[in-house]
Amino acid sequence: MIYVSGLSPNEALSFIDARVNDVNYRGGVSSEHNRYDMDEIYKMLMCLDRYAPNNQLLRIRDTDSKKRPENTIDEYDYARFCEEVNAAVGKGTQDSIRKNIFVDLHRMGLITRYDKNRNVISPYGRISPKYVSLSPDGVKFIRERDLLNRSFIFTKAIDTLLGGYIEIALQLLKEPEYHIGTITKYEFMFFVSAVDSGTSFSITLEQCVDLIHTYRRLGKYLQIKVIEILSDKLKPENFDGDKTAQRDWHNWKNKIDQVYHLLAQSPHFDVVGDDLNLSTHKIKTKAGEIIDVMTRSIAEKDAYFNKHKVKRTAGFELHHVVPLSWAESPEQYKLFDKWENMVYIDAYRHAIITQNRNRNIEMQSRGNDILLIDHHGNAVELNFDQKNILYNPDNQPTMLQYNKDLRDCL
Repeated sequence: MIYVSGLSPNEALSFIDARVNDVNYRGGVSSEHNRYDMDEIYKMLMCLDRYAPNNQLLRIRDTDSKKRPENTIDEYDYARFCEEVNAAVGKGTQDSIRKNIFVDLHRMGLITRYDKNRNVISPYGRISPKYVSLSPDGVKFIRERDLLNRSFIFTKAIDTLLGGYIEIALQLLKEPEYHIGTITKYEFMFFVSAVDSGTSFSITLEQCVDLIHTYRRLGKYLQIKVIEILSDKLKPENFDGDKTAQRDWHNWKNKIDQVYHLLAQSPHFDVVGDDLNLSTHKIKTKAGEIIDVMTRSIAEKDAYFNKHKVKRTAGFELHHVVPLSWAESPEQYKLFDKWENMVYIDAYRHAIITQNRNRNIEMQSRGNDILLIDHHGNAVELNFDQKNILYNPDNQPTMLQYNKDLRDCL
């Protein structure tokens, strides 16, 4: 169906129509209806720590209140926990915490949920949870007294929840050759959220850059027209059939509203209205060193090309093996943003890593080839002879040792 591509012969408009016509147009699973900030999550987890300290499990309600208003005896602690959360942050019922907040916190890696046999369940599984506990990262988050460091830990949790959006946004905004400057909410909605999405409309980082610039060439008038048309046409009542056949502009935009709300919690970004920008604040380490994030990033990228004696090549992307978004302090950010933690790889393999939520952080070698492995042992192979990676193998020992040192400090 044609929605906006008839407005002008523009590749970005054709892309938007192709995306909207896909059943998965809104992208992958992520937070959508919850609104919270770092302080609220901190208070919730502090409450959980009081009711389930020292790796203990808290028994939670497993039936909606409408179906069973009363709590069973083993749910009394959960009821009191929810009352404390509500008093502390002014929101949260027994049902909303169990069905919404706990789901996000598990996907963030801040709590762990368990089945009736106390076995850990998948963050994205459909098994009904019976128990919850703080995860190691959750304990680390509430024990951190330095607010800046706590915000770095929260940023790592957000990136895990959003499937790598922070890492993608950092790459787009920090690369001077992209000339992005700022990312509007609708540019994020249409194009950025499609990067390495694993859908029929999945695009590379460079394709995203091209689409954003193509979209901007439409001018403000046509961009406003695009929004007006989509918000009018994409209403469930305008479609026949079930939810897979329907389109819902409000829910799609609400999802991106939540993304921007969460990105605003990160020390990496400033969100002003509908615009996402790199933070203009300098990051200060505990030793008093001021880190100019933008300048430092450019210098380390240049160092990679100089050290490896390779040139910028179309279809390749510079990838941080241990993601910048995983840094839990300014000191770690400085360590992660080094050429030794980078690989220049083809867009296809970069997409595989992104779709795996950047978990391939262990670097191993096989001859001149590099393997990037996740915690389940799944490897992305970077073949030197087939040019899946552009680098100088003489630097391999340095890169392997540096990778081990970084993983030891996680």
